[in-house]
Amino acid sequence: MAIAAPNVLTQQLQTIGWSKILRKLTLQEDIFTVLGENYSVPKKTLPNGIYYTVDSLKDTSHTHRLPMIMPLSGAARYGNVQTQPGFEENLQTQFVTIYKNDYSHAVVNQLFGIDAQDKRFYNLIQQELPLLGTYFKELKGLFIRQALLQRFGENLTLQPPTSTLIANEWTPNFYVKNCPDAQQPAFNANNVTYTNRIGTAMVTAGTGINATCDFQYLSALSHRAAYDNLIDPIMVGGEQKYIVLIPSRQAVFLKNANVGGSYGAIWTQYNRMNKTAMEWPNYLGDFGNLILIEDPRSPTLLLGGTNSPFTLTAGYLYPGRNDQRSTSVNARDVGFLLGKGALIDWEAESLHWETENALTYNKFRGRGGFGTCGVQQTQYDNAGGTNRLQYSSMALVFAREPISN
Repeated sequence: MAIAAPNVLTQQLQTIGWSKILRKLTLQEDIFTVLGENYSVPKKTLPNGIYYTVDSLKDTSHTHRLPMIMPLSGAARYGNVQTQPGFEENLQTQFVTIYKNDYSHAVVNQLFGIDAQDKRFYNLIQQELPLLGTYFKELKGLFIRQALLQRFGENLTLQPPTSTLIANEWTPNFYVKNCPDAQQPAFNANNVTYTNRIGTAMVTAGTGINATCDFQYLSALSHRAAYDNLIDPIMVGGEQKYIVLIPSRQAVFLKNANVGGSYGAIWTQYNRMNKTAMEWPNYLGDFGNLILIEDPRSPTLLLGGTNSPFTLTAGYLYPGRNDQRSTSVNARDVGFLLGKGALIDWEAESLHWETENALTYNKFRGRGGFGTCGVQQTQYDNAGGTNRLQYSSMALVFAREPISN
């Protein structure tokens, strides 16, 4: 007597199975995974990480304000003359406004018929999931770098009639190589004014070899991050550290033994490297309190004009090797210094798998991933939203000097 045939999973259960695989495939394989944390809404304090995911917040609104408890900074009382009553400090809170919007991508295939037979020979249907997984990894990487340079990932800045209406803004903290500290661009809430200040600093720096990354710059960067911009470090291996994303072109100069002030010239000892960070993706090495990570997806910044008013155009590497970064002589590489809580990702609806077979008798089938998220720079303001403060990251600007072998 033959055994009974097992039941076939319903389409809904099959979709859930696919969704779990897709979500696993899209996890970021870079420094943002290694140093990512979940933000706890009840605790309202920043965990030790550079990239926070908020996925426990179930909110039907398009925006939400996350409260943050700030450190105590009031004056202490001394001796037996200065009494404490009447001089207590109130706990201070500030807010990070976070946003969310949909994102998706899909592919189409043919399930039966002569054309489907051709595709089946090359296993094209089996490639859908790996290709979509890679696509969404690269898309999230794009959002991350856009948020570091221009505050928001691009799915948050679409024009009407989409659900979220905000504009890109340059990060408040720029540090341009080969530009004196006194001439670095001071932040201004007016984006046009701030753009002109950034452009002026870039013109001052020039585009020669002195405007590329070296250890003199890294030494000054360490000081500026800690003492001028008050960037909050993270703990790595029991030490306070900053993560520095070095554009790949700039990493060439740091590793070149023939370039003065490079790793190749003055820093080759294995035991000088951070043992905790050595297993991180694209780890270059340590320099004081800086952990250097090579970033092959770093953006560019194209300067337009020779004096004010300037224009600045950011260029990014989009999914699928769609490289929209500028190669102009006026373009600069952009790296980043990252401290605690540099980015927040509001993952309001996890990436999931859906199919579409409408009006084709299931001959044509679309498959895609859909989700709702918002990657944004962590900027504080007060209850009225009138004061922007950022203590978590910096944009680093370098000349794109030609590379020779």
